[in-house]
Amino acid sequence: MKFKHKIFNIFQLGLITAVGLSSCNKYLDINPPSQIIPEVYLTEESQLAAYTIARYTEVFPSHGTWSFGTFGIDGNTDNMAMPNLDNRFIPGQWRVGAEGGDWNFSNIYQMNYFINTVVPKWKEKKLLGNASNVEHYIGEAYF
Repeated sequence: MKFKHKIFNIFQLGLITAVGLSSCNKYLDINPPSQIIPEVYLTEESQLAAYTIARYTEVFPSHGTWSFGTFGIDGNTDNMAMPNLDNRFIPGQWRVGAEGGDWNFSNIYQMNYFINTVVPKWKEKKLLGNASNVEHYIGEAYF
């Protein structure tokens, strides 16, 4: 009796394992809905708009603030007078650091990625949305 019960348990375990391993394949092939998949992103107008508009404050630091932005660099030179004195033009006061700095090419990389991804899809007419708006966002990326 114990032998039949043991064989029955082994058969049940084998059956559950076989069903479990064979039925999971189609569920494993689904892309996670909580993540952006590169192959399906930048294929419609709203995604192009979101990508290019998000770069404004990075590429144009003067956008979104009430300042001179990149033009404020000219402050206290012969081109522009400021109400306060900038010591960097006094000899010996302005020193450039040996490490670090403001060199960062990630914004250029992101715009190049956009152009290299979107323009081939645009030429093949694989982008969804208003054609005029799509061309507008591609133009913004080139700008």
